[in-house]
Amino acid sequence: MKDSTSLLGPVSISNDLNKFNGKGLKLGEVFEVDDIKIQLVPSYTIKKATHPKSNEWAGTIIETEGKRVYHAGDTERIPEMKDLKDITVALMPCGGKFTMDFEESCSATLDFKPKIVVPMHNLYISHV
Repeated sequence: MKDSTSLLGPVSISNDLNKFNGKGLKLGEVFEVDDIKIQLVPSYTIKKATHPKSNEWAGTIIETEGKRVYHAGDTERIPEMKDLKDITVALMPCGGKFTMDFEESCSATLDFKPKIVVPMHNLYISHV
């Protein structure tokens, strides 16, 4: 990190961010630096207790040069995904243990139809 580095995260972790002169953002808030826009969006689980909505943890949309990259974070298929627009690349969890599984991730992706999807997190597959 340099003195000019911007460290961002959700307000819910402001105490940790303050240690590094970071900035807490509210969900939906946009931070701009040069020609880059960074927006925090909801990321939580509904069926699993691993990432409750009340924690106000976040996924991220980064926009620059007309492209929008969505990092979903640790989440399941949540209603807010239907509000995502013009996503170029979506990084979608599909591990199934702490987040949605592969099938749910595919369904969530169909809610907002990005141009490119990159599965992330380990796939937990049982062998008999």
